[in-house]
Amino acid sequence: DCFLDSSTAPDIDTRKVVGSVRCVKETDLGKARAKNEPLPITINVGVGPGVYFAAACPSGAAPVDTDELGIASVFQGSPLELVPGDTSDVELVANAMYGLECEILPDEFCDEGPFAEVTGLYATRDARPKIKIKAIHHRRYPVFHTLLSGVEVFNSAGLLAEGHLQALLPKQVPGIKDIYMSHGGCGVFHAIIQMTKTHNGWPKNAIMAAFAAFNMLKMVTVVDDDVDIRNPSDVEWAMATRLMPAT
Repeated sequence: DCFLDSSTAPDIDTRKVVGSVRCVKETDLGKARAKNEPLPITINVGVGPGVYFAAACPSGAAPVDTDELGIASVFQGSPLELVPGDTSDVELVANAMYGLECEILPDEFCDEGPFAEVTGLYATRDARPKIKIKAIHHRRYPVFHTLLSGVEVFNSAGLLAEGHLQALLPKQVPGIKDIYMSHGGCGVFHAIIQMTKTHNGWPKNAIMAAFAAFNMLKMVTVVDDDVDIRNPSDVEWAMATRLMPAT
């Protein structure tokens, strides 16, 4: 999966029609590099929420060989409509506001940043794979849609992470009632688990299971079933009044 970072727009050289792209899964890109060939891709801007949710699926729920377009179809309740491009065999999302036919150039990079990240901090300036835009399609009155770093990402990424953990953890650890990816943890770094503890050791098992299920986690907090896990003050109260470090 590749993400066109909208914050790179000032870096796009319109004379060469290139931009930079951030690649998360480099399986196909690695194969293209091995052949010293460009990798054809399409970048679809302004699509339905199902496509965004599918792209944000954790790798544990959507491994590299998973059909993420199928996941998008499930989210929207109907098959995702695609259309052929003009320059390659890679299709475009039919109803996107913009569809860019591109290719990632092998072993060519351009600097990106520093720009705001989901943590609220600036990322360092770094080299990203360079792309060449070969064709641009758009609707009659297009709107360029982007996600802002912050709550929009917390909600989209957190929702998918919660769903992934909700599907796995209750099967592994009895007593789990609810799971919340907190906004304080940027939607991906901190999971709060509500559970009914009937055996010693189960909360620790829940913590270990969460870390194993979602590799972006840095913190996992387990609280009793009378604690509102979506209320930061309630969670802090439970930790301050019920946490026993010695045990």
